[in-house]
Amino acid sequence: MRGFPRRRLALVALAVAAAAVVAAGVVVAVTSGAPGPGSGAPPAPPGAAASPCGRTSTPPATYAHVIWIWDENYSIDKIIGNPAAPYINQLAVQCGLATNYSGLDHPSATDYVAATSGAIHAGQGDCVPAQCPDPDPSLFEKVSSWKSYSEGEPTNCDGGYDGNGYDVNHNPPVYYSRIRAACLTRAVPLGSPTAGELADDLARNTLPQFAFIAPNLTHDMHDGTISQGDAYLSRLIPAIVDSPAYRAGDTAVFFTYDEGETTNRLTFIAVGPSVRPATRAAQPFDHYSLLRTTQELLGVGPLLQNAAAAASMRAAFNL
Repeated sequence: MRGFPRRRLALVALAVAAAAVVAAGVVVAVTSGAPGPGSGAPPAPPGAAASPCGRTSTPPATYAHVIWIWDENYSIDKIIGNPAAPYINQLAVQCGLATNYSGLDHPSATDYVAATSGAIHAGQGDCVPAQCPDPDPSLFEKVSSWKSYSEGEPTNCDGGYDGNGYDVNHNPPVYYSRIRAACLTRAVPLGSPTAGELADDLARNTLPQFAFIAPNLTHDMHDGTISQGDAYLSRLIPAIVDSPAYRAGDTAVFFTYDEGETTNRLTFIAVGPSVRPATRAAQPFDHYSLLRTTQELLGVGPLLQNAAAAASMRAAFNL
């Protein structure tokens, strides 16, 4: 977000079960994707697709692809148990939810850059890359291939706020001066869940090793409602888990938020074929944990800055 706190649209009342999920204990796995007592999520809607998790008991030693999807500005207490977010709550039951996952700072760009470089950079704020280019190494340099897919981005590696709800603060590779040349071809417009760069890469089985997905300002809940963001995810994530790359068994998808509003504790959902349905992880994790875990899954090192001291999430989610 540009500035904090932000104006908020009215939220629907939270379901009573939210407290049960947020207060859940250390990792607990069940054998069914159906919600159990205290799951904190409403039942899956009729006709819901088979769970993307629990398809295998043994995770791969190394993953071919890791995908991050980031939304904006909501704490976990505003999402988990909220009937305005039925798909997110269904996914949290089908896969794994971290109940003690935190953002790092405010505002947005600070978290996006820290999560991909391993450090908070003084004075980052929500400046545009031309004002505050970042010279540090990043995850984008570590991996063999990457793309960022930004909904509404008008041109590759766009450094502004123009387009159909595009915000450069939510597109981290554009900030890194060391990868500027690669950014011009790899930081691309997303299109939609069914057409465009992402859909083409999914259909052709040409996903990069690391993919960062940023919905536009309506679909990431920054300017839109929770319901709008949830509905978008209900189209986006199934398109990913139905792809050849995910069906191969060596792709992980992580969904979270950049920062919270009421607290900086965030919804974090791990999706992977070996993630046990209804896993709840209460260990303290944060964006540095996500960076460390991603580097571990992809087998790329050394660990970047604060990722080296962060807790890994592999064991918690059977990744």
